[in-house]
Amino acid sequence: MRRRILRSRRTGYVVLNTIDAGFSSPSLIPYFDANPAFTLMYERQVTPRDATRIYAVNLDALDRQPVPARVTRSAFEGLLSRLRGDAVALQSALDRLNPAGAVLSPE
Repeated sequence: MRRRILRSRRTGYVVLNTIDAGFSSPSLIPYFDANPAFTLMYERQVTPRDATRIYAVNLDALDRQPVPARVTRSAFEGLLSRLRGDAVALQSALDRLNPAGAVLSPE
């Protein structure tokens, strides 16, 4: 979510549906859960892949703490392969993308 958009619209809540047409995804859940600007207010899980979550947004907390990017193992291995196994180059690229770094996330 872009902070500017959330602020300009004075967003109070974000609704995440894990099976919508392409925007939401279960892979976004760790970001919202780890970011202090979002507080989980409601969750309904129908199946392991079908869930709805509602987060309250604290606009003042959006810039307070950087959150590491979560990278799946398959994405990590794919990028590492493209870089011909150069783990240092991969770590450097991930660090440039996100100053808070990156962590491996379950698939």
